[in-house]
Amino acid sequence: MKKQKALLTVEAALVLPLFTCTVLVLCFILKIFMLELRVQNAISRACEDIASCGYLLNKAESSMNEKREKLLENVPLGNALFGLFSDHAEDYALKLFVLGYLDKDIFEKGRVRGGYSGVSFLGSGLRDGDNCTCIRVKYYVDVPFVGDLIPDIEIVQSAAAGIFSGKTIAPKDPDESGSGETVFVTKNAAVYHTSRDCTHLKLTVMKVTKEELPGKRSSDGHKYYACEFCVRKKAVPDEVYISPEGDRYHTDRNCIGLRRYVSEVSLDSIDLPKCSRCAARDEKEKEEAQDAGDR
Repeated sequence: MKKQKALLTVEAALVLPLFTCTVLVLCFILKIFMLELRVQNAISRACEDIASCGYLLNKAESSMNEKREKLLENVPLGNALFGLFSDHAEDYALKLFVLGYLDKDIFEKGRVRGGYSGVSFLGSGLRDGDNCTCIRVKYYVDVPFVGDLIPDIEIVQSAAAGIFSGKTIAPKDPDESGSGETVFVTKNAAVYHTSRDCTHLKLTVMKVTKEELPGKRSSDGHKYYACEFCVRKKAVPDEVYISPEGDRYHTDRNCIGLRRYVSEVSLDSIDLPKCSRCAARDEKEKEEAQDAGDR
């Protein structure tokens, strides 16, 4: 009996440290993943909001460039120096702008070297050569418990959004684009839609109280769970936002989970099935048209 207990003690002494290390490593990986997810959400939203004001940005930049050229035309290396300082000014301005979309404490909790001050925005720009707003961040995460045995983990993330130029593109000739029929798709689309007013594309957002939330159900009969992007605490706030088309509740009305990015494309250019709601509506309209014709 004593021999068996001794063997169990030895096995526990060997297995327990390995199990503990495995759990700690998994927790560390999950922590990094959540940090990256929040940072990516923040820089993506910042890019989209800046790009949506791109027409005004282009006008202001054009006016600034004219004045700058007149001011620096007689200054040796004036344009080069201006470009150097303006590039760093853009990086710093974007760093301050992104701060409005996330809590900088997550960098300290995520063991980022230097916290938010240690995050580099070099390479970011309000407008690049492709007329896009680009935000690029780089930071280093300290690996706990190992000292200098393992170097800090370098993480680089980026986001970009096309700037609206104020110009509209003329529709293509139907003869040039096959059938000429256009449909609507979203990012990472699994289906296409024949109407821009499809309820899958046009979300209805409602504000409900914390007390009402447990009794609410989506149009598919699902309960509402916390959004992975905007709900940072387990406690439910007094008021949240929900959509009948989704199954998440949100604390931010402008959360990425409440947005739909819709593009109009040619039906010939995609290989996707039709949305079930659009198919049902189209079939109903077809039957009504046939009934009207028979009368």
